[in-house]
Order: sequence, then C-alpha cells, then structure tokens
Amino acid sequence: MGVAATPPDPPQDEPDASEATPTAEGRPESTPGPGGLVAAAVELSPAGTRPIRENGGHLAVTVDLDANGRTDVCLLTVAGESDEAPPSFAELSAPERLSRETTVVSEFFFEVYLNRSDGLVLFETRRIGRFPVVEELSTLELNANENLPRAVSAHFQDQIGRKEVWLVVGRQGFSEFVLERTPVIESSIVDIDENGISDVLKAQTAFEEGRGYETFLTWYRWNGRSYAPHATANIVRSLNDFLRSLEEHLAAGRYTRFLEQAVPDGEMPASGPTDGALHRKIADLFAPDVESPDAVARPDPPRTDEAPEIVAEDEEIESPKPLDEILAEFEVAGVAFPDFLENPFPSPGERTTTVAPLRVDVRGGGTFYYRTLIVMYSNPFEDRQFRLHPPR
Repeated sequence: MGVAATPPDPPQDEPDASEATPTAEGRPESTPGPGGLVAAAVELSPAGTRPIRENGGHLAVTVDLDANGRTDVCLLTVAGESDEAPPSFAELSAPERLSRETTVVSEFFFEVYLNRSDGLVLFETRRIGRFPVVEELSTLELNANENLPRAVSAHFQDQIGRKEVWLVVGRQGFSEFVLERTPVIESSIVDIDENGISDVLKAQTAFEEGRGYETFLTWYRWNGRSYAPHATANIVRSLNDFLRSLEEHLAAGRYTRFLEQAVPDGEMPASGPTDGALHRKIADLFAPDVESPDAVARPDPPRTDEAPEIVAEDEEIESPKPLDEILAEFEVAGVAFPDFLENPFPSPGERTTTVAPLRVDVRGGGTFYYRTLIVMYSNPFEDRQFRLHPPR
C-alpha cells in the first residue's frame, strides 16, 4: 500500500481553472467541460493501453484529485496495442464473462491526468490487475471535513467474488487499497473512531477446530499517506468469554460485578445498594422467555396413582416470574448463556445486536428461562466490545 508516485504539486496562487482565460484578442476562452477534459485525456493516453468506450464517450471520472481548484481526469484503461479497437464497457462488464472459458481476462490500469495551468498532463499510469468483469468506476469522498483524502474506485468481479480497488490521493501523494467481498471476507466503509475520515473494516471468517467459525476483524485506518492495518480483534471468542464471565458472577451472587461488566456505561445503584436494588437492576436487562415451551419448569411432582387433573383450555396459566423475584426467592444453582459457534452480529462496525437466551437453574430442580439483547459497540476494537440491553 506504499506510495509509488511523486506527490502532486501543492495548490498554487494561479487563476482558478474554472474561470475563463483571456485570449490574445481579449475575448474569454472557455474552459473545457468534463466531456472535453475526458476527450483531451484520451488523446494523451499512451501506447500500450486502450481507453474503454462507454455511451459515446469513455469510462472516466472527472474530479479535483489534488485539491488545487482544477478538475482532473482519471481514465480506466486496458492493455492493448494502438491498432486494436478500443473495447466497450458493455463488453467488459458482461456477467457471462465469468463463465466463459475462452474469455480473455483484461489487464486494467488507472491513468491519472492532472490539470495544470497549461492543460492536462499524464501524471501516472498505475497497473490494477487482471479481471474478467469490470462493474463501475466512481469517486469516493473519504473526509467529511476536508477535500483530501479522496479516491477513485474501480469495481471488479471474478470467480471468487468482488474487489474494489481504490486509487487514494492525499497530501503526500497517491496510494492504492483493495477491498474484498467474497463468501468469507466482507469489507465495509465506516468511520470507526468518528474523526471524520472513513475507515475500512474487514471481517474474515475462518473455521477453528473445536470452536466453530471465528470472525476476525481488521481495522484499516488512514495514516496520512495510505490506508494501513491499525488494529485487530475477534468476535466469537471474545463474545463467549464475555458471557462466561457474566455466568460466573451471576451464579456466585456477585451482582455488582455482574452489572459492572454487563452494563459498563450504565448507572449503578446508589452506594451501599441493597440486594433488592441489585436484583431489580439485573432484572431490567431480561424478559421472561414466554415463547419457550419450557419457560417455567418446576420440580417433578410426587408420583400418584390418581388420575391427572384435567385443565380447561381457557384456564389462565401463571406467567413466568421476573428475574428479580427468582433471585430473591431461590438459591441459584447455575446459569447459562448460549455458546456461540459463529458470529451472530449482522453488521460489525455499526452498533448491532443479537438476542440471547438465559437459563437459570435453582436449588430443588426448578429452571427458568429469560432473554436479553447483546449489543456489540460500533467500535469493536475498544476494551469493551459488548454489553447487555433490555430486550425490545
């Protein structure tokens, strides 16, 4: 991801390229629009690459890449000789190219043309790689507060999945970054640290013997020169560790410790809380699991030879007890959250939740079931990844 090009010239105190320039006759000379700039870039395209035709023009973006007030051009081109006919976007984007054994896999390039006071200049030709299908070319604004960094993004597809290749320009020059989206890799663009500059979160799933499918997270952060790995984390192992710790605290009656871990950003009961206050605070995080057929399971009644009592269908059945009543009335023998074997959260990098059941066993054989929400914070790389939340 290093920078392989000389940094663009810094902004100069020159007339804005968007303004008309006087000619020798004193009449204003019009500045080329986006179509004219792209046409000029195509004329400058070097031998060995061919611009891609699209809708009567060429596949390109026009954007002020180096933030000097002038509109620049980035062409997406393919390798080819000058005597070859330029390929069309319709041809190179056809999905059936993925299954054709005879398809020629094209080699793609970014061609960057910077707009100087005397016109466009070819600043760099950068090889992207070989892909059977190209999907689009677009621009990305990566900084909510300033012009840079920004990127040109080319989207491709192959037999494995999709790749999004960025040509990123910052104050120190150009760099490259690749986002992958495959059956086992998902990349998303999020501002993890909320500093106004987009980050990239890569979530990769891998099988671990005896554990199930772990999801490994990598945070790529803009360092002023390029996007580079900043931090790593995992989801499944950390989630199970979090739940096992909660189980131990709750089963042992360490209610304050349980709450400190379950709701680290929540308000604790006043100093010197009573057991009742702690019970109520814990119960607020759970709802009886009324949908479970075993929502309340009591010890087996003594055997009798008498015929069982017939219960009318419309007879009201006792609702499961709130958790604070269970903690107050019974001695807890054990508690159990589920053991997750894969990532249950749909959108890492955002504040996301999953429902988790809780089983409470009490002395004497009774079992009670509850449910809660587990929240994964939008920044999963902090010390606290998870918390509990009252179910909806």
